[in-house]
Amino acid sequence: MKSIFTDKIYYYCLLFYTTPVPSGQHLEVIMTKIYLIRHAEAEGNLYRRIQGHYDGDITIKGYKQIDFLAERFRDIDIDAVYASDLKRTQKTAGAILRNRELTLNIVPRLKEVDMGAWEDKPWGNVAYDEPEQMLSFANDPQNWTVDGCERFDDLKNRMFGVMTELAQKHEGQTIACVSHGMAIRSLISVLKGIPSERICEIPHGDNTCV
Repeated sequence: MKSIFTDKIYYYCLLFYTTPVPSGQHLEVIMTKIYLIRHAEAEGNLYRRIQGHYDGDITIKGYKQIDFLAERFRDIDIDAVYASDLKRTQKTAGAILRNRELTLNIVPRLKEVDMGAWEDKPWGNVAYDEPEQMLSFANDPQNWTVDGCERFDDLKNRMFGVMTELAQKHEGQTIACVSHGMAIRSLISVLKGIPSERICEIPHGDNTCV
């Protein structure tokens, strides 16, 4: 089975799976549609603190964003919903579950990059104390490294692997996956063949962007 990924719009991609058939017969193309959604505003976004694996909660503004997200998906057929094992994605996924007889599937591999020693630190403090590492994280994450962090290559492999598995599992269906900003950007960099030093070509998505 060969997989072909085609990005359509910001933080949204279609995954195509082509199943080989015997010579002389038509080629069967089975497509899995995946909506990639960033979580709603969480405490780290509001207070400008670093939240990778740190499990911050949704803010008041975030709950309003979830309501708008639910309205956006009201008339879209969804066969399955996935989220990382962090509260901010699970609560955001509730927007997709609303008025649907579906259960939420928790997949830890959809979580954000592990920020290591930077977890729950203010972004301003990190930029002041470690300006070179901050520049690397923002502009060339392959060269970013702090104690206990997840390397960018590992993040890309994790996200590409889990999305491939979900696409195979749901051939011919439409699913929604709620994940995180850097995790989604790393996946897009793989799909579009964008190297680490050109990561700025992939914009940061707002909370609940689709």
